[in-house]
Amino acid sequence: MRSGKSVGADVVLILNGDDFGNRCRPTRASCVRRRRECCPSTTMNHVGAEGDAAIEIARKNPKMDVGVHLNLVVERTGRSAGFCRREQVPSLVRADGTFRTNWVTAVPGMKTAEVEKELDAQIQKALDAGIDVTHIDCHRGFIYHGDFADVQDCAENWQ
Repeated sequence: MRSGKSVGADVVLILNGDDFGNRCRPTRASCVRRRRECCPSTTMNHVGAEGDAAIEIARKNPKMDVGVHLNLVVERTGRSAGFCRREQVPSLVRADGTFRTNWVTAVPGMKTAEVEKELDAQIQKALDAGIDVTHIDCHRGFIYHGDFADVQDCAENWQ
């Protein structure tokens, strides 16, 4: 990451605006914070309802550190599917092709290869949009809800 403030010999404090693109309010809030220089980093949830707007804002602000907020479940509103087609990731989506809203029902049936395919698609979408992806993290802490060593593999593939 390019931003951050050194607060000690081995410590850098990074303020990161989460859920950029999830809904209208967080997307705009991240931009306002960036302009004020108090939050020079954000993590883009571009599968969210305002994902296209977040991509456009990030593209217009190349000095902003933008990460990808990897997502395999959805909020109750807005866009509710990832970037892979339903046939490519059937273990990740419901019959209508949308992500599940609950980890209890989502994680047990997720196939590792499909998780990696969708996460790669989310990172690739940001790169294809011309965004200099500086970091990744996981929406709603999904990395803690199952055996997602493939998230680390995915991250290493994009270094």
